[in-house]
Amino acid sequence: MGCPTRKPDPSTGKSMAVPGVNIFVGGTIGERGSLQLEPERKAVLVEEEVLLPALVDIIVDKFGGRRKGKRDKVKKWLKMTV
Repeated sequence: MGCPTRKPDPSTGKSMAVPGVNIFVGGTIGERGSLQLEPERKAVLVEEEVLLPALVDIIVDKFGGRRKGKRDKVKKWLKMTV
C-alpha cells in the first residue's frame, strides 16, 4: 500500500518526501475475510535497491524461501516479467 517516506537529498542533505510503500503480509480470504492491520515493514522506498531486498527478506523469513544465486538473476527475471 502506498505511503510517503523520507530520503536524504544528496545535494542539500535535507530529508525530502519520496514515494514509498507499507508492506502488509497476512490476513484471510472468504466470506468473513479480514485484512492484516499492521504492516510487516513500514515506509520502504520504492527503489529496486531497497524494495527488492525487503521483499526477499520477507519471503525467506515468513514463507521459508531460500536465496539462490546472485542478485543479477533476480534483476534478469524482473526484466523478463515486465
